[in-house]
Amino acid sequence: MNNIKLDGIPNPENTIEKHGLISTTITHNGIPTDKQAITYKGNFIQVFSKGYKPVAHEDIFAAAKEVGEKLGITPQLTKVNHGRLERQRWYKTADFGEAELSTPNGGQMIATFLDNNKGVDVTGEGDFVRAGVTIIGSIDGSKATKIIPSTERGFCFNRMYHLKNVGEISNESLVDLDKNIQQGEAQLQKMKVRWNHSKNFQIADFKTALEECLNFSKNLITQYQDFKNEKVTQAMALELNEALGKRFMEEISWVESKKDEVKLVESVDKWQAFNDITRRLTHDDISKSMDSILQRYKKVDNIFLEKMVIA
Repeated sequence: MNNIKLDGIPNPENTIEKHGLISTTITHNGIPTDKQAITYKGNFIQVFSKGYKPVAHEDIFAAAKEVGEKLGITPQLTKVNHGRLERQRWYKTADFGEAELSTPNGGQMIATFLDNNKGVDVTGEGDFVRAGVTIIGSIDGSKATKIIPSTERGFCFNRMYHLKNVGEISNESLVDLDKNIQQGEAQLQKMKVRWNHSKNFQIADFKTALEECLNFSKNLITQYQDFKNEKVTQAMALELNEALGKRFMEEISWVESKKDEVKLVESVDKWQAFNDITRRLTHDDISKSMDSILQRYKKVDNIFLEKMVIA
């Protein structure tokens, strides 16, 4: 049997040494292949084709921070009230700024930028909510870089990530954003922007999209103002229980869940319900990965803002 030896040679084209992101071309019996291995700060990330172009977390964060200064938003770490978040396997504060690495090897990043001002008084009683944007990036090939609208309630630091499935925009379309995006349904598509990692990724387009997303985040807060005047229905309680699971809903006081029966036991408005749920998601969530938490946020988004219209 012939001996097969896999090794590697440096690939400077996809290496960003100052950030500890190293690309190595894999060789087979001394002959270069079309595969590369990526490591980040000493941690193995993944094997990719040579065409994959990693975009460093540090560069994405720096671009967001630069444009954020002009827009009056700054990066803010998730506020941990109850300590559970710190014990999640995915949670680690980045060493390059106010961002969180959401996988043990640092392959994924999440960073939220919030309005420097107090925000909007949603209820008229001093209950302020700040608009923001959240950057989700990866160098492990698991997901495209994306920007999503997000908000934070000042009273308790509850976060809401708006992941409603409203479509995506390719990097090519961003070259001439206004011309490619039509009115009506296409307006919603501008709320969530993503790029597949490739040689076509442009930081300049990323900066443009950040401002667009922040404007939509501010519009979303106006939707919150209607929640105070709307009540949670039995049908909505059933939806939430099905979407989030019985174990999650057990700590929600206005719902009683026994076996297959779910009952709304207290009259609550949608604003209280929304904050009870986002409190669990922000501070108490029992998920074992950031992806699981974001999937729950997406389900909440679909239930509370199902008829959302962006002006």
